[in-house]
Amino acid sequence: MATFKRTMQYSVYTNLLRMFEYRGYTVPSQMKIPREHYKPLKTFVLPTESLTVVYHTQNKVTKDAYDSYLKSLEGHRLIIVYATSLTSAVKKLANMSRNIECIEYNKLLYCIMDHKWVPKYELLDPSDHPKEDLSKYPKQLDSDPITKYFNAIPGDIFKIHRDSPRTGTEITYRVVIES
Repeated sequence: MATFKRTMQYSVYTNLLRMFEYRGYTVPSQMKIPREHYKPLKTFVLPTESLTVVYHTQNKVTKDAYDSYLKSLEGHRLIIVYATSLTSAVKKLANMSRNIECIEYNKLLYCIMDHKWVPKYELLDPSDHPKEDLSKYPKQLDSDPITKYFNAIPGDIFKIHRDSPRTGTEITYRVVIES
């Protein structure tokens, strides 16, 4: 049982690193460790991005726990990986900040970007947004799993690369809207 739990923890860790790479963050090579050398962590820092990841192991992420994580933040962005649930106060606070994310442990057991039906997504920098009228583009809700994976907020734009047998690669755009 301990080996299974450690394997799951390793999967979460490696999928976090892959998520960071999909977001365009630089992940140092020394953080990419083989499974046999992995030791479960309570927290780790991605120094190149000023990002701190905390594994919350208690039942619920309460406002007190959330506040204690914020105190240790020191200008870093924060990701809280939690096992069971968040209190409504913590959900509200986390939704108000782009620098703080709360991600359920189970959502990191697999990489949604690796599914064969998910095309390549790219979150565009605001300076790269198309100059045309954005209202004509298809919409994507901020509650969509891909949107959450990239930590996108309403107004952000995804560039989507789809492989097509007839036309090669087809490029489309989607605008994130509030759900």
